[in-house]
Amino acid sequence: MGYAGYVPAKLPPNKATPFQQALSTISTIEALEIFEKLIYNTAIQPKEAKFRKIKLSNNKIASTIGTEPSAQEALQLMGWELSQEEEDGQPFFTLPAKKNLTMADVRQIQEAQTNLKKAIAEGKRSKSSRKLVEDLRSAMENDRRERAGQEPIQGALVAQALPNANNGPNVATAKDVGMSSDGCC
Repeated sequence: MGYAGYVPAKLPPNKATPFQQALSTISTIEALEIFEKLIYNTAIQPKEAKFRKIKLSNNKIASTIGTEPSAQEALQLMGWELSQEEEDGQPFFTLPAKKNLTMADVRQIQEAQTNLKKAIAEGKRSKSSRKLVEDLRSAMENDRRERAGQEPIQGALVAQALPNANNGPNVATAKDVGMSSDGCC
């Protein structure tokens, strides 16, 4: 039952926008982190010209966003334009002056980062738990085979006499360890 007798609203499931779909296909956390930094800088300082240009010749950008076609597609969906003129032999993205980015765009990228980290953790967790179960089963089977090949251990449970000169209980006296009986050293 909902609040004050109202039935809770049944909202339709959120459909991902093309931008969110492009973000979800980015396969590395590093690419999403660089992507977030670029968009964050542009959203915080929209008038700064250096943040409105992304050079694909930059090593960090080339190794992350340059290798991810979906990252480049996401940039274009945000309004970035791939320049036909080449700078330093490489194309670059520019954001038109009429287009401004917001922190909502940055939050969508952060959400994609969180989702990717969860997916990676779940993938590693499921792989590691499967490996653990396989290792335990293998160890148990090895133990069963080893026990099946051995004779019973009953012979080791027979009591044995303790080594002692007078065949009495195995007790050491003060005299045996070098102490005198009068209490003096």
